[in-house]
Amino acid sequence: MFTRVKDMMQAKIDALCAGDLVEAVSFCDFPMTVWLAERELRFVRPSDMIGFLQDVQQLRHSAGITSSEAEILSIEIPRRGLFRVWVRWLHKDAAGALLDHADMIYHCRESRKRLRVEAAEVLKFSLPGVAGIPVPRRQII
Repeated sequence: MFTRVKDMMQAKIDALCAGDLVEAVSFCDFPMTVWLAERELRFVRPSDMIGFLQDVQQLRHSAGITSSEAEILSIEIPRRGLFRVWVRWLHKDAAGALLDHADMIYHCRESRKRLRVEAAEVLKFSLPGVAGIPVPRRQII
């Protein structure tokens, strides 16, 4: 299970870093909720999340982040196919130096041998501007 989760999370962030936002959200089930700095964001369609991630990419670029590595801190024992994953995202510059990190909890499920992300909680984010990214009013609960 650990290797499958690590591979999924790394593939997700690699797609984001490469600018392939369609692939980056392909692991997610919609509608999807993200809890971020006292905001509950609800992304109804993949295109909603892609718009948000475009802004995240700009902030990453401005901060000099060129790559990120998924460090799996913990995986909850699955119950009825549902489990949580604690991930630390290690953000690096072009030389590979660690710039900062973000901590998140992903609410996941296994469906037909595929791992899916149903929701996410941001515990610590490395890009302060992320909390203020405008999201269409209908997506803020």
